[in-house]
Amino acid sequence: MALLDELSAQEEARLAPKTPWTRHKMSPGRFEAMLAGIQGFRLRPHRLEGTFKLSQNKAADEQARVAAALGDHPIAQAMGRIPTD
Repeated sequence: MALLDELSAQEEARLAPKTPWTRHKMSPGRFEAMLAGIQGFRLRPHRLEGTFKLSQNKAADEQARVAAALGDHPIAQAMGRIPTD
């Protein structure tokens, strides 16, 4: 239960300034019913693969603006859209 409360507090903090949700706002019966639907598990990754998301789904002019805003940052170079002045 402590883990659930901690995780809820962590995620609710991202919604500030909204008042955080806590399980105490629910009736005990409703909370118990929802709690039955939570399944804990562990993941043990065997491999991680990175992917670069460099605005490739954006229009060329938008890609150019992003690269220009990045200046001489290596990501701008990776985008292949270094502005030539």
